Amino acid sequence: MDRPLNPSQKSPLLIAGGVCAVLLAVGLFVPMAAGDPTALDPYLLRMTIAAALATAVLRIVDRKRLWIPGALATVIIGSATLWLWLMDALPSLHPRVLHDPDVAFTLGILGQCVATGGGLLLLGRIAPECRGWYGRLRRMSVPVLIASAGSIVLFTGVTFLLPASLLGRYAFVPGALGSMPAVLLAGDALQGMVQEVQFRGVLLSWLEGVARPWQANLIQACFFGLAHIAIVFYAGPGVPLIPLAILLGYAAGWLTQKTGSLWPALLLHAFIDIWISLVIVPGLYGMG
Repeated sequence: MDRPLNPSQKSPLLIAGGVCAVLLAVGLFVPMAAGDPTALDPYLLRMTIAAALATAVLRIVDRKRLWIPGALATVIIGSATLWLWLMDALPSLHPRVLHDPDVAFTLGILGQCVATGGGLLLLGRIAPECRGWYGRLRRMSVPVLIASAGSIVLFTGVTFLLPASLLGRYAFVPGALGSMPAVLLAGDALQGMVQEVQFRGVLLSWLEGVARPWQANLIQACFFGLAHIAIVFYAGPGVPLIPLAILLGYAAGWLTQKTGSLWPALLLHAFIDIWISLVIVPGLYGMG
């Protein structure tokens, strides 16, 4: 456990925190201020660079508990940047095979999975305190499967009870249930699962080492919700998505803590992302 900071240590920490805040603010707001409101790829690229620079600054200060979140942010944002780049680059590499956007999307997600896995393994070697989620990933049992199934059933029921407009859609489109290609649904499932490893896996596990369980869960849920802020900035479904994402992030974290396993959250998030493609997206803005 870290010792209390003496006055000589506080000054560089404050400087480092200020530098990181400026870097993140620049990465977040400069794309919009420069009249580039739809360039999601440069937005993520700038955020990746900002997170990497913030990590480097904090590492120089040599306070592990400060640079570890920066390193994790670099992995999360950097893997998303790689995913978007692959979706654009793959069709040009083999147009006849990879011209289908659903295939490019799924292969991009696979690249994101590989980048996330490699980054987290490297982080685990450098910072052993980031390995706590390994045990949760290995834990699978009948009660865990029951909890997974129950959470999926509960989510489905709540989806139908909530007003459609709150979910950013105008209608439920039954015909969409059989219209989605399998490769797209596989990509959706993988995307949800890799986010669970990032947020309810490594981030929650690390936070539990520096905060109380409920505090750790609330913090990771807030970060998970804010990670969706680009959707609001770039004309997505709208502001209600952020509190819903925070709520879902908290529920997934609660499931992880109560079952001691990451699998209920993994399976629930995979189902949610598939459900969004099948039910929510086809009804966006009356598209159905």
